[in-house]
Amino acid sequence: MICDLCSHHPVALLPNRLPQTLTEWLKTYSHVQVMSRDGFTGFRQGIANANPSIL
Repeated sequence: MICDLCSHHPVALLPNRLPQTLTEWLKTYSHVQVMSRDGFTGFRQGIANANPSIL
């Protein structure tokens, strides 16, 4: 689940935890600049593949 950390509202529910799924989602929403994630390293990979400048 992807949530807006300011409003605490859900933004998206991804169908799985694959790095490629997150990468594709982030490419669609290229305005995202900051993400908080759990410790799953696949998310770090998905974020870096989509946009290495995301914090």
